[in-house]
Amino acid sequence: MEINSSKVFIPQKRDETDTTIWIEKYRPTNIENIIKQDEIKKFLYGSIREKNIPHLLLYGPPGTGKTTVASVLIKNLYTYKKSQFPKWTKFKFIEENKKLRQDRVLDLNASDERGIKVVREKIKTFANLSIVWQDKDTDIPPFKIIILDEADAMSADSQFALRRIMEKYSHNTRFILICNYVTKIILPLASRCLKFNFLPIDLESSKTSIKNMLQNEKLFHDISDDTFNYIYQYTQGDMRKIITLFQRLSYIVNLENLTIDIVRETIGELPDSLINNISIVLKNKLSSANQLKIYNIAKKIINSGFNCLFVINHLYRIFLNDKNINDTIKGNIINKLAETDNKLNNGSIEIIQLMDLLIFINTTYNNIHFNITINPFTVDVVKHN
Repeated sequence: MEINSSKVFIPQKRDETDTTIWIEKYRPTNIENIIKQDEIKKFLYGSIREKNIPHLLLYGPPGTGKTTVASVLIKNLYTYKKSQFPKWTKFKFIEENKKLRQDRVLDLNASDERGIKVVREKIKTFANLSIVWQDKDTDIPPFKIIILDEADAMSADSQFALRRIMEKYSHNTRFILICNYVTKIILPLASRCLKFNFLPIDLESSKTSIKNMLQNEKLFHDISDDTFNYIYQYTQGDMRKIITLFQRLSYIVNLENLTIDIVRETIGELPDSLINNISIVLKNKLSSANQLKIYNIAKKIINSGFNCLFVINHLYRIFLNDKNINDTIKGNIINKLAETDNKLNNGSIEIIQLMDLLIFINTTYNNIHFNITINPFTVDVVKHN
């Protein structure tokens, strides 16, 4: 989508040698730089001091620091100290640390490698390997670590197989499970881990971090409270999403002139006029002409590249606050919104799901239900008083 502007914005020239994306450039590399998550930070200090950890289960919304915490922990546990090896060159120091982590750490994305075959072969084989002890490893923990990112994507069979491996090889292998939805982790697996819940980053902490980041990038950093509050509401405390959005904005507009309207256009938010039009059409009486209007609106939303999940969020607020409909109709509409949200997140065709949702809301709002009989080509229209 294009940003409306009378002048073409040319981004300020920056260091040409720095091509790192901001989410990696500003990923915390030590415990002090981790935003919030005070409980897990206290644990990290203790585990690094004792050189020991139990199995861990890190869960919470995206962009709250779960993977970062795991990488910081690995870096602190499996790094040779320069003071112990003063004769090592910088190159040798880097190579030795790299080799140490290759030998001691297995990092898997469970969403890609979730099958029971991977658990039985790759994970079990790595867990079963003995550690080759050397004199230089005196300050290194005597165990290996297996990191399973997106562990909630693993099948139930894979999780049950993993449960036994965690028990059998805990003497020389520890597991760090990372997931968004802890309810998708089977209880026998979760009970073997020390669990930490990562909360969304609060408004003030995220604003301070973004301000420091923009200052470091030599960009305008006094973003208005209204604009930042809108961005925070959109990202829901996901720091990765906030940082990515600001990098995108920095290339298309002077941040000194940043407004809510520019942010809305950048993220693909629906215009207020379209939202109002949707609300009016859905509350009209059921008719073939109105259904044609609904189809045209759905087609416009898809062809304009708007995110259908934004439509769901707006419809939720519209009908939740509508005092002219009873609780039963309101509950049916919200239930349908949740169902459509799930289908869209699982890859369903947008135009079909959007049309199904809008027609359902229009008929439900008019207190009309379709009863489909055993014959799939026979539909009875029933209106409830």
